[in-house]
Order: sequence, then C-alpha cells, then structure tokens
Amino acid sequence: MEIIEVSKISDKIGIQLGDENAPVVVMEYVNLRCPYCLQWFEDSRETYHELIENGTVRKVLKLFDKEKFGLHYGNVLHRYVPKHASYEEVDAVLDKIYHSQTRWGEMNREMGSASVAEYAEKILHLTEDADEEMSQAIIDETISAGVQFVPTMVVGDHVFDQKISQEEFRQLIEEEKQKQLSS
Repeated sequence: MEIIEVSKISDKIGIQLGDENAPVVVMEYVNLRCPYCLQWFEDSRETYHELIENGTVRKVLKLFDKEKFGLHYGNVLHRYVPKHASYEEVDAVLDKIYHSQTRWGEMNREMGSASVAEYAEKILHLTEDADEEMSQAIIDETISAGVQFVPTMVVGDHVFDQKISQEEFRQLIEEEKQKQLSS
C-alpha cells in the first residue's frame, strides 16, 4: 500500500454519515466504478449499518474522481450521490449505483459521460447533487496526503484497503474507540 500522510486528511471533507459526535471516524476513498470498492461496500455494509446505527462510527465518504479510463465513468455517478442526506438514503443510492456498475460503466470507449448521466437519471431515477467544491477538495486532499488508490480507508492512524476482514475492521474500530474514550 502507498505511504499516506494521515495528518493531511480531514474528516470534514466528504459526505458525513452518522452521528457527528461518534467516537470513531472512518474515512473512505472510493470510486463508484471500481469493482474493489463494490466488494468493500458489500463486505462492510452490515458492519457500517450496525456501528453507525449504534453511534460508534461516523463514516466520511470521499468520492474520489479518477482520470483512469473506466473509472472516469464513476466520476459522473459521484454527482448523483446525495451530499446532505441520511446514512440510509445515501446507502440506498450507493446500492443502486454499485449494483448496476457493469451496465453504466462498461469499458466502452464509445459511451460518453452524457450517456452515463442519462442512465443515472432515466434508469436509476437519481437526481444530480453535484458539489464541485467538495470534489475538488477531495482531489486536493488525495494529492497532499498521497492517496492514490481506491478503495482506501483510514481509521485513526491505520490505513487499509478492501482486503481487510470484517473482524479486523471491527478490531480497528474498537481500538480507536478505546483510544478516543481514554484521551
């Protein structure tokens, strides 16, 4: 995994999901076209649901616009994720987007961004909620902190990707919770 300067990552930049006073913050860089991000979404969904619901975790979702061919289609769908909604509402939109990933995000050079946007609106029935300032702040942050890959997650000083087990993820959260409660 790349060397990331965690001190240059802000929990104020990104979509805020859960109680703002939760003892543990999980920051998550994803691109909605990335199959590994889909894997992480599926693997961690139950864990997040439980820990956001009980007030242990605040998830900061950082939709990372990537220029890599194929992933750039994810950048279009990032504009359709609600930026100021409940965890449940955002989760439902992410579910729709991720589970149609192979249809709107085909590796087809003939398909343009306009077609992806049209798919989001006409097929997925999503409404655009673009936040160019947030998108640029996330890009600037990734450059400054050295984040290059998706998915990349951060809990405290721990940086990891989708290969972590849910047991290990929960352990990191518990360790960070104890650290926060004792400080």
